[in-house]
This record gives sequence, structure tokens and C-alpha cells, in this order.
Amino acid sequence: MSHLSSAILAVSSLDRYTTAIPNSVARLDRALLKLFDNAGQPGNNFELVSPSAFIYGYITRIAVSQVQIEYRVPTVVPSNRIFRFANNPEEPPRIGNDVIPMLVDNSGATPSGFDLIEVNIPYGFYTPDELAAMLQIQITSVSPRLNGMKVSYSNSGGGKLPGLPIQPGDTGYGNSFIFSTMDVSGAPVKFGFPNIFILSFSGYYGYTDDQIAVVLKLYRLLGITGNNTFTSLTNYLQTSSPNFLFTPYIDIVSNNLTKFQKVKDTDTSVNRRTGLVSRAYVSGVGNPQTTFNDYGLGCEPFVITMDLNTPKIIRWNKDEAIYNLDFQLYDYYGDLLYWTNNNPTEFQMTLLCMEEDDY
Repeated sequence: MSHLSSAILAVSSLDRYTTAIPNSVARLDRALLKLFDNAGQPGNNFELVSPSAFIYGYITRIAVSQVQIEYRVPTVVPSNRIFRFANNPEEPPRIGNDVIPMLVDNSGATPSGFDLIEVNIPYGFYTPDELAAMLQIQITSVSPRLNGMKVSYSNSGGGKLPGLPIQPGDTGYGNSFIFSTMDVSGAPVKFGFPNIFILSFSGYYGYTDDQIAVVLKLYRLLGITGNNTFTSLTNYLQTSSPNFLFTPYIDIVSNNLTKFQKVKDTDTSVNRRTGLVSRAYVSGVGNPQTTFNDYGLGCEPFVITMDLNTPKIIRWNKDEAIYNLDFQLYDYYGDLLYWTNNNPTEFQMTLLCMEEDDY
């Protein structure tokens, strides 16, 4: 006869700062010092190392019971070494969502009839109104011809703001950004958002795949789709519904923790990443996040806790104790989650280590 018992292994990503110091009375102080000094392993790819086993026993299975995410991925994530705006060789290439290209009417000065400008949005957390104001500031500073650009956010069902022209085909929906421009003389200055063909085609601008990815992420944030990208220039454009959450879930991966699994993890993405410990949906029902008319999920940091009704059961070898544990965090796009010392997403996890006792 056998009896199943379990022990808790409580994991915290911040323990990467402290587990290397056994029997220390200043473990918390060391973690705080590392956080203060911006030193240590990044929280999106690290290893927990201990001179002794984290837990002993004849463990046969490990269940992921709870996961808590301290979500600090900003609304606008900076790119690095993708566009000319950021070319810091000390940091790895990063595909963010901080560049929006625009086509501006040049009154026939070139055969195409328009010029391309690239607007960089400073990274950080934004409410819809704050993002609209920043877009207006950045657009008008990049292009003198668009010095009359007005950008606003509409959350009403009617959609249109008083005094703005109604264009053929406008549906008047809310939850959208509205771009409208008139130059100082009162004549409309036409503009548009380029579609992917215009950006990628070598005969036009020859954007790389990474640059296209940055633009598409920004389009997703603002609600710009194929329906409101360039077909002809206009002086008024209303986007579809925006999405302020940079990633709808975070994949927590550990190859060490899942090394004894016979059935390997997978997903429907092209990456087919194994070693998945948990997919944390950051808008989960366990701790729902509140949104308002002037605020959306992803506009500021938040914490979410998941009590897993159907926990992942991980096969383990009873002859091996649990020593080093590696963890990587990936976003919706299959990239390592954006993590800096200024925007550190951290997590905590409760693991139930199950042992079978024979009687």
C-alpha cells in the first residue's frame, strides 16, 4: 500500500540574488542591494543555484499550484538596433513597438506624391489620453507640414468628436484614436499610415523583417489595421480598437524542471518551445484587473495571482533531488519578455513536490 504526500517548494524570481549565500543573515539585504545597484541576472532568463538541494525526498511528481506575476512591461516598449533612434551596441537587439511610419503629402514634389516620416514614441506606461498627447507632440516635431496635427482618443459610442469632419465610410465607432490635421493656413494637409507592401517593397522603403515587426506591434497598440492603412492620403483618420497590453500572456519555461517529462510540452506557435511550466494569462479571472473609460489594462504595472484549477503535473525522478532551476520568460511574440532594472517583471510560484510512501 502506498500513501501520497506533498511538500511545498516556494519559488521566487528574486531568489536569484540570494540563493548563492547559504546561512546568511543578510539575504534580504543582498536582494535589495542588487535591486538598488541594478546588478545581477535579468529576470527574464536566470538560474537559481544552491550549494545544497532545494528539497530532498523520493519525489515522483511536481505540480504547479499557484503563480503570481508582477507585470511591469510598459505600454510602449523601446526597440534597440532596429531603427536609427536606438543603436546601443551594449544592449541586445530588441523588437519593441515604439516607431510609427507616416506618409505625408508633398504636393507632387516627388513622383510618389508623398514623403515617409518615422515617429519615435518614448517608451513607458501610457493612458489613452497620454498616448494621444505624446503622438501629437512627436508627429508635429518630426514634420513641419504636420504642425497642425491633432491626435485624440475617443471612448464614446458615437466616436466622432465635435467639429471634426465626417468622411465617407467613417463608421463613428468609439474606443479609437483620431488623427486630424490642418496646416496654419487652414488647408488640409493629407497623411496616411503605410501598409506592409509599401514598407517592405524594395522599390519603396525596403524595411527589414525586424522593422516591420516593430511597426506591426505599434499598429496593434493603436488599432491600425489593413482597413485604415494607406489606400489614399486623407486629413482625417480613425483607427480600430487599440490594445494597450503588450503581451496577453507570459510563458514561464524551465528545461531543468521538465527534463524528466516523457511527453514534451508544445504550443501552436512556430517556436514549438518545450519545457513550458506555466502560461500565465495576465488578465486571468483569478484576480481580474479593473479598467475604466480613461484607463486600459497595460497602462500601468499590476499584479495578478493564478490559483490553477488544472495544474501542470511534472514527472520527476525519485532518485534525484531538486538542485539548480533555470527559468526563462517569453512573451506573445516568442521573444524573451522585455525586462530591465527600471521595468522588472518578477514572479513567484508554488510547487507541490509529491512523494509516494510505501506501507
